[in-house]
Order: sequence, then structure tokens, then C-alpha cells
Amino acid sequence: MSFDGPKRKLAIFLLCAGAASCATPLPPSGDLRFDRQACDKAHPPQVGNYAAHAKCVNAAVESDAIPQARHPDLVRLQEQFRLKYSLQTDYRVLTAQGAARKMAEIDAMVAKVEHDRSSGHADAADKLLRRIEAMLQR
Repeated sequence: MSFDGPKRKLAIFLLCAGAASCATPLPPSGDLRFDRQACDKAHPPQVGNYAAHAKCVNAAVESDAIPQARHPDLVRLQEQFRLKYSLQTDYRVLTAQGAARKMAEIDAMVAKVEHDRSSGHADAADKLLRRIEAMLQR
């Protein structure tokens, strides 16, 4: 598999981003809505800010939502997609609107996994979860 153009830039950035600190500059307050608003102010929506915003939101989610989450694995999966699509937006692989659409699709799929798990349909939930996880690798 060869990487050229935008894919090469994205691969290099992902490697660099993984080596860099992922801490948010904002201390979490314990109120997810407030913390997300703080992330919005600190990292306005423009190319170059999307990954920093995603890291900030993910830090808020980790501190504010994960402790009470019924399915923390699914919340963390959403965090991974949030960062993936934000990086692609910063590197102009996706538009902000395209990233938002893709994230909405992931959110809907994750909601279906949660529903299937809660309804006792573990096999269906696992099958859809494997499909979502495969999408993360693309």
C-alpha cells in the first residue's frame, strides 16, 4: 500500500500527533456541556483547529462522561472517530460538513449498538461493532 498526496500527509501527521501530548489546555469542570463550550471558544471552527478541538472535547468526555457511561468502550470509539475526522478536516481530506456527516453516521451506529446491547441482542451489537471498528482503519 503506497501513500501519496493527502494520504501521506495524513499518515505523517497521525504519527506525529500520536507522539505529541494529547492534553487539553483547559481544566475539566465536571460539566460536559460547559467544557465543550470552553473547547469551542479555545479552538474556533477553522482548518488547523479541528484536531485541537477534538482533543479538548475528548479530554472533557473522558473526565465528565466516561465515569458514568454505561458503555465506555463505545464512547471511546466515538472519541477515536472524532479525532480521525478532525485530522482529516485539518488536512483538507474532508470538509467540516463532510466530517460532521460522517460523525453523525458513527453516532447513529453507536446508538444502535447501545440499543442492541441493552435489548439483549449481543450478537447483532457485536457484528455492528466490528463493522464500526473496521471503518476506523480506513
